[in-house]
Amino acid sequence: PFLTPYQMTAFEFTPRGATADGTPLDLYGNPLCHRQHPPLLEFLVNCIHLHRSTPLASLIVCLLCFVVESIGRTLSARYSRVYRTLPEDERLRWTNKIVSVVHATIVALIAGYLLCTDRGITEYFSFGHSYATELLFQASSGYMIYDIVVSLVNVPKLGFWPSMIAHHLATWTGLFFCSTYRIGMKTTTAFLFTEISTPFMQLRWFMDKMGMSRKDTLFYINGL
Repeated sequence: PFLTPYQMTAFEFTPRGATADGTPLDLYGNPLCHRQHPPLLEFLVNCIHLHRSTPLASLIVCLLCFVVESIGRTLSARYSRVYRTLPEDERLRWTNKIVSVVHATIVALIAGYLLCTDRGITEYFSFGHSYATELLFQASSGYMIYDIVVSLVNVPKLGFWPSMIAHHLATWTGLFFCSTYRIGMKTTTAFLFTEISTPFMQLRWFMDKMGMSRKDTLFYINGL
């Protein structure tokens, strides 16, 4: 039967056993820290549930982003006449946007799949969790780290964009917090699904650099 978010939350908080000292366990065998309402500092220290292998996913994806950037630069230089005519700062943006498109496409597709199939997050509204979702969050965090590094390293060429740095830091913090403390993983997965709009936004930039007009059919369809 259909459950409201309030009913779901109540169901998730139902203890499933207890530890030796009597601390109740949730559906996944973890202490129900949220039910005990500990002080904030105690909660941040004692309620960490991050799987030890998921930070590795963040590092791997960060490195893969640099690989994709290198491949995009090589292929663009060889096959794109437009790319070869761009100034250096625009070339940097070109390859950075290629990485953005690849990240957004993969993340959005996986997030959509998890929202449709992953019962760990879909059946338990507030504190649902799955290892696949945790990996997704950490992988997306890897892209955020990549983009922060690229932005800071290329400040002399691209300028300093504090709003973009703040955006990535805020996103990384949210993803890390949700996966570490297993809070709001369903809504955060839905947030990552909205990355589906990013490829279309970046395609608009590419078409503009290719000299396409807003009156062109492809430009118009992409804008829809």
